[in-house]
Amino acid sequence: MKAVHVILLALTYGCGGQQSSFGEHASQDESGRESADGSRASAAADKSDLVDAALASSYATWTDEFQQSGKPLLDILLVIDNSGSMSGYQGKLAANLAALLHYVRHSDWQIAVIGTKPRNCLSERITKNTPDFQSAYSQLVTIGAGGNGEYYFYKAIHGLKGWCRDTTSAWLRDSSTVAVLIVGDQHNECHGDSNDGAPLPSSAACEGRDLAAYLKSIRPEAKAKVYGIVPSAGRFNSYDPNALSIFHAYGHVSGSYDDTLQKISRSVHAMLDTFTLAKVPRGSAEVRVNGETLATAQYTIDAAERQLSFDQGYVPPEAAAIEVTYDYFVD
Repeated sequence: MKAVHVILLALTYGCGGQQSSFGEHASQDESGRESADGSRASAAADKSDLVDAALASSYATWTDEFQQSGKPLLDILLVIDNSGSMSGYQGKLAANLAALLHYVRHSDWQIAVIGTKPRNCLSERITKNTPDFQSAYSQLVTIGAGGNGEYYFYKAIHGLKGWCRDTTSAWLRDSSTVAVLIVGDQHNECHGDSNDGAPLPSSAACEGRDLAAYLKSIRPEAKAKVYGIVPSAGRFNSYDPNALSIFHAYGHVSGSYDDTLQKISRSVHAMLDTFTLAKVPRGSAEVRVNGETLATAQYTIDAAERQLSFDQGYVPPEAAAIEVTYDYFVD
């Protein structure tokens, strides 16, 4: 920093010396006559104008326009360990539907369940229009507990495909947001003997990366995420050292389900009310809903992903006009 200050002082001194030498010419410039200093000042001003023009031409202002859908589609798959030690945990899950739906009640949701044993099939679905859906949900997630078999990621792919005994029945709706919640108290299986005689997946077919790759093949990354209520990292990771990295949010199977499920619900809410910007925004932006500017606390813009999402507690009204104005870099 000292070297920089010395250079600046030297330049200032040099300019001052020139001004003193040409003092008479400077006064003549004020009366409209040409001078050497006047030419230099004009050239500097021209350069400054060129720099300003170049900077201005590098950025432009853009406005994206969206419309909030009335009820965004949300498909939730619960992958539930149904081995012998899971009875109590299934009961905790059954009692906390309100926490799971806390931030996504406004969506058009449906929930399906699949067990983690190799031959387990996808269940029937319940929706927000199912009569007494709380009771139906409780029955759905209390799938029984006995034997062994914790093929979490493998069965998650089966569930997403609607698999049952070598046949599939599509259930994911077009353009829906997809949330996969894995609930279990054991490590993710990739080896061992099946207790029901079903063919086992190879090690490569039941790792977290395979589930992530499948989700990426059916949805944009911003519209599909995996969550977990699982045991400690060391226990869950027995066969796959990177298993926990697939979870966008997770909690301990012996912890508070209310807290964990609300955290998951908040994350899913962000996926539901997400809009993709046409350009990469630079600097601040202005977001308007039906012409009214929102406070910055009501939304988040991820410039790298070009994503606008609305934060918890705020949902744009049905059919609302959403405008996002921002600067972007022009190549």
